[in-house]
Amino acid sequence: MEINPVSKEMKKSVKTRLLTALVLTIISVPCILLGGFFFAFYILIATIIMTYEFVHISTEKKFPLLTYVLIYLMMVSFVFWIFTDAAIDNGIVSIGKGGIFANIGMKDIKVSTLGLSFFVALIFLSVILYANIDIKQACYIITMALVISLSLQSVLFLRYCPEYLYNQVISENPLLDSIHYDNPCSSSLLLLFFAGGALINDAYAFFVGILFGKHKLNPRISPKKTWEGFIGGCILTTITGILFAFIADWCNVPLLKGILDIKHWYFCVLFSLIISIVSVLGDFMFSAIKRYFNVKDFSNILPGHGGLLDRFDSVLITCLIGSVLILFIAYNPLLKLVI
Repeated sequence: MEINPVSKEMKKSVKTRLLTALVLTIISVPCILLGGFFFAFYILIATIIMTYEFVHISTEKKFPLLTYVLIYLMMVSFVFWIFTDAAIDNGIVSIGKGGIFANIGMKDIKVSTLGLSFFVALIFLSVILYANIDIKQACYIITMALVISLSLQSVLFLRYCPEYLYNQVISENPLLDSIHYDNPCSSSLLLLFFAGGALINDAYAFFVGILFGKHKLNPRISPKKTWEGFIGGCILTTITGILFAFIADWCNVPLLKGILDIKHWYFCVLFSLIISIVSVLGDFMFSAIKRYFNVKDFSNILPGHGGLLDRFDSVLITCLIGSVLILFIAYNPLLKLVI
């Protein structure tokens, strides 16, 4: 197979992307490993920046200040509702081995129906009161707010759920067969599996596409993606995901005991493959939004990447779909008979 020539501009772009990725890694990985308040604050900052990014590209004219403020407040409430809901269920927010927020009952992803109803009413009231907001913008803001908030909540769920979900939901005999993580880093592996898998799939597909890509995957939405990059990314990501899950289990820190461990190797294979496919679909989804609004990036906060939504679009959708599948398996009584 012939290798494509790499231009000077592409080499410069790759260097910029790698440098930005390194800085992001230095900031993100410690927050993920430490968990607790550090990771919750990290997600709070990400929520604010992502809210700004998806709102501002849709507004030819500025929204009223009050509308902006309420959108930001509602986004934060949607993302962190899982903490409020868990605290209500358990009566307390406790500090456990995994740090603050570790043992508050991370067993689901959801938003307040009352909060969502209020948000929808607020946006459509803005359509009525302000000429700057039309129906298309209103529907876009509601949809994006729900998708991004649930996706960010899924990131929180994957970070804080492993110990609680197994002991309280998956295990048939929690008193005899329970799992406890001795340090917060151990419980971070499930999130690293999904988020890291999506990011590494982007990297695999990017470099395979640069070197060997010749056939466009979907030029209407993402003209740079190729079938060669997609297939190469799928194969390499699936192999990497399986190895990561197996090595974690061999080290006695399974990603999620009862689902993602060596005993249930078929789930490890299935989820690794799903990550490689869904991450591309997530990228296409956000690329389609940018094409609709005729913008190159959501923002320019990250040199070489664009905005947070440009960099983490695949991560958001991968974590959301991964969380939904985990919850479906964990709570489905018929699947429990199989696994």
